[in-house]
Amino acid sequence: MTKGTVNISRSIWSDVAFKKQPFTEREAFMWLIMEASYLPREKRVGSVIVQTLRGQCATSVRFMADAWNWPKSTVSRFLKRLENRDMIGTDSGTGVTLVTISKYDDYQAEIKESGTPRKSKAGQQRDSSGTNYKKGLIKDNNITPSISPPEKPKSDRQLFVDALVPMLGAELANDLAKHRTKLKASNTPRAASGLIGKLSQCPNPVFAANEMILRGWKSVEPEWLERAQATSKNGASSMASAAIANHQARQESSPESFADIPNPFLPRQEELYK
Repeated sequence: MTKGTVNISRSIWSDVAFKKQPFTEREAFMWLIMEASYLPREKRVGSVIVQTLRGQCATSVRFMADAWNWPKSTVSRFLKRLENRDMIGTDSGTGVTLVTISKYDDYQAEIKESGTPRKSKAGQQRDSSGTNYKKGLIKDNNITPSISPPEKPKSDRQLFVDALVPMLGAELANDLAKHRTKLKASNTPRAASGLIGKLSQCPNPVFAANEMILRGWKSVEPEWLERAQATSKNGASSMASAAIANHQARQESSPESFADIPNPFLPRQEELYK
């Protein structure tokens, strides 16, 4: 007999009456049909959740190789050959292979009470609209198979920056992360928590962060800022005193040359009598 269909339980693959041995190509294709979804559903493959439609099987080359007792390269070549013959369509991504059986309704037709096959609603829609499978990918009602990739976790550096943004703003938070990277300091969520605590102790966290970058600090303490500001004031005062002394010495050594040049660091003569 070459026509008609039969219902075979999926448990046949694990029946102890049959010893485990490599599948024939015909058995491998039967396995694909039996693994395909009878109705639309969600299926998890590893860390990926796949939306499958009727006649679609979400699996992986590694899983099929283990189930069929084949090398992975043989599985890949077999799937390509079936696809070239328009028997299946494949869509791969994120380690998942979505296989669509092109004539699934011919293999898994519903049975009427009279015993004759009855096509599914999806199959009737395809027949009436003239739409068919193109390389096995379902196009009915603008529905396309979708594979939802797992959300990529954020890096420690990004988590570090995200934690600092509410306090410093995005630009300064990124600049601070780059600065710490150059100093070989760790940019982790834990490091961000500690740094936020230090910045919160400063009168102006934004100013403190800018001082860290300017002065090459990995972290910051309020006392460091006070010392840095005091040093800056003392340094400016010392420079001014030295400039005044230098100007006076040059004026004394050559009075004619400096007679009409006022000392830039002293008030003008007319300002003294205002």
